[in-house]
Amino acid sequence: MLTRRDAFAGFVLSLGFVSTGIAGQAWAAPLPLGWSPAALTPAQARALDAAAELIVPATDTPGARAVGVPQFIDRAGGDWCSPAQAKLLRSG
Repeated sequence: MLTRRDAFAGFVLSLGFVSTGIAGQAWAAPLPLGWSPAALTPAQARALDAAAELIVPATDTPGARAVGVPQFIDRAGGDWCSPAQAKLLRSG
């Protein structure tokens, strides 16, 4: 049975991970975009850039940011999606 003390300890641990762990590194100081988004707003592009790096972080191999995953997704939204699909992608 989970007690309030255990739940609080888990919450504090999670908060510590977010602020200092992998998530903290990705969100702490957003890097300026080295590319101009075509289908996304600059704020959406920065959020996509940070989320992609959280999912595939740089280790001894390049991360999502280094291999251009955010640019690929932005280009897909602008070039390959219909206007209705691109609008749905941006709103999601």
